[in-house]
Amino acid sequence: MLSSESKTHPIIEVASGTNLSNVTFDGYQAWVGGNGGFLWDSSTTPGGNAINLSFQNVRWETGGLTGIASPRPTVTMLPHTQAANVSFVNCYFGLVEGEQPGPGTVFLGRRLHQLSFINTRFARPNLDSDVNVAYDLDESCDQVSLVNCTSDQGVGITRTGALLELYATGAAEVWPPEIGSSRLLVDPTNRSTVGRTFSIGGVGHFSRSVTLAPGTSANVPKYGGAVTTISLGFNEGTGAGGGCALVITPQTPDNTALKLYGTANCVGALPKTNEVGVYRNDGDGTYKVENRLGEARNFLIQTTFSD
Repeated sequence: MLSSESKTHPIIEVASGTNLSNVTFDGYQAWVGGNGGFLWDSSTTPGGNAINLSFQNVRWETGGLTGIASPRPTVTMLPHTQAANVSFVNCYFGLVEGEQPGPGTVFLGRRLHQLSFINTRFARPNLDSDVNVAYDLDESCDQVSLVNCTSDQGVGITRTGALLELYATGAAEVWPPEIGSSRLLVDPTNRSTVGRTFSIGGVGHFSRSVTLAPGTSANVPKYGGAVTTISLGFNEGTGAGGGCALVITPQTPDNTALKLYGTANCVGALPKTNEVGVYRNDGDGTYKVENRLGEARNFLIQTTFSD
C-alpha cells in the first residue's frame, strides 16, 4: 500500500519532461490519501511523452484526508506531444476532497491515443455536487475505449471538447449506485468542423453541424451497399427554416434520392433558387447538401446507415 498525508502532493508524481516507455503499475496497487493518485504534467516541457503505459488493479481513495485547498484531479496525464497505448484495467478511483464543496475531476487527459478503460469505476465519497467530472478529455485524444466502466455517487459528467461524445458512463445520486444512465457535457464553443462517424450494434451514424454560406455545399458520406437515411434541418433567416428526410438504397440510381418528407424549400435533387438540395455528387461518391437560399444558414446533418 502507498499512503500519504500530504495535501499538496499526489501518491505518485512524475517529473515534468520524463518519458514513460513500457511502464506498468500492477499487482495490488492500493493508493491512499494525498492530493490525487497520479500526476504527470509535461505539457510545457519537451520530451515528456509515453508509449505502452498501463495501470492494473489500482485503487485510490482519500483515506479520510479532506480539506485540501487546491484539489487536483485524481489522475492527471498531460504528455508534451503524445502518449500512446494507455490502459486502465480493473481500477477504482475516488475523488479528491476539497476544503470547499464543489465540482471535481477524476481523470484529466490530453494528447492520449489508444486510451482504454476496462472494468474501471469512478466514485465520489460524498454527494455534495452532481456536476463532478468523470472523464475530462478533448479532441487531442483519439481511439478512446470504455468497456464495462461506471461512474457513480455524483461523478457523472464526461467532457469531450470536440472529441466524439460516445461513452457509456453511469451516474447515480443514491447509494447503492444505480448504474445505467449517461450524462454527457460537450463544449459547444469547441466543436468539430468536420463530421464524426461511429457505429453501434451494426448501425452507423454520421453527424455534422455546419454554417453554409449562400451557394456553398457540404459533403455527406455515401456508404456503398448500405441503406442510408439522411435527416437535414436548417434555421430561419429572412425566410423560413426547414428540413427533410431522405432514404437511399443500393438500388437507388445515381443522381436521385427518394424524399420521404420535408418542407417545400428542401428537395431531394439539385436545388433551384430559394431551395436547399440533397443530391448525388458524381465526382467523389458522396451526397451534397447545397444552400441556395440566398443567405447563410446553420445546418444540422445526421445520417444513419446499415453496416
